[in-house]
Amino acid sequence: MTDGPRLRHEWTFLAQVATDIHGKRAATYPAHVAGGRMSQADADTALASIAAIAADWRIAADGIAPLSSDRGVSRSARIATLTIARDRSAALADKAATAYRKALPAKADLPDRDPLLSDHREDRPMSSVAEAWVRAVDYAAAVAAMLWWEERRSGRLDVVCAINAELRAAQRADQAKAA
Repeated sequence: MTDGPRLRHEWTFLAQVATDIHGKRAATYPAHVAGGRMSQADADTALASIAAIAADWRIAADGIAPLSSDRGVSRSARIATLTIARDRSAALADKAATAYRKALPAKADLPDRDPLLSDHREDRPMSSVAEAWVRAVDYAAAVAAMLWWEERRSGRLDVVCAINAELRAAQRADQAKAA
């Protein structure tokens, strides 16, 4: 499996992004419901879906155990939730890119993300605008990776979680021997 999104194997970061999305939605959906922008049922469904996704990614990152349940949320609901999150995060990355372009000298092209990071040094910190752009690009890439995995969820992620659990158990055993 060599093709796929750039951050597809960054388990901890994917878990952090999923948890962040859940936290943001849990904080904002009550106001959306109160303002009539969404129904309570829609808010509950969306929150249950992103909570299940965040729990799955925490398990994948921690290597606790294979995923054995859909946590009561259908695959189609998960895909819909992540599709919305992907579109929102891509829009935010575009907005950050626009802000970064405005901060660049006239006629300068937006640099690639990776060379920008490799060019960053402690003695020459990245501008806050560039940093916001890199963060937004990585966030959008993480959401795209979660969606990519969900669309391919035929047990592969469960296998990865099982392998991660075995590797972490072996690491803990090695650390216990060394201590």
